[in-house]
Amino acid sequence: MDKIKKDDDWISVEDRLPNPYEEVLCYLWDGCYIIGYYIGFRWILDIERIDSRDITHWQPLPKPPKKEC
Repeated sequence: MDKIKKDDDWISVEDRLPNPYEEVLCYLWDGCYIIGYYIGFRWILDIERIDSRDITHWQPLPKPPKKEC
């Protein structure tokens, strides 16, 4: 894998962008977090008032917990 990882697992948008339609945790310049995904030319976010240029870093979402029967 060619993923560039930092010690804290955040990947700078200047280093690499996620795969298209991969849902990721986004870190904004003001210290807030939001879940979104990148569609190859822009970010899609749940809150439209956030400009995608505000995203500075991202990381993959963790795998969901295993369900017990």
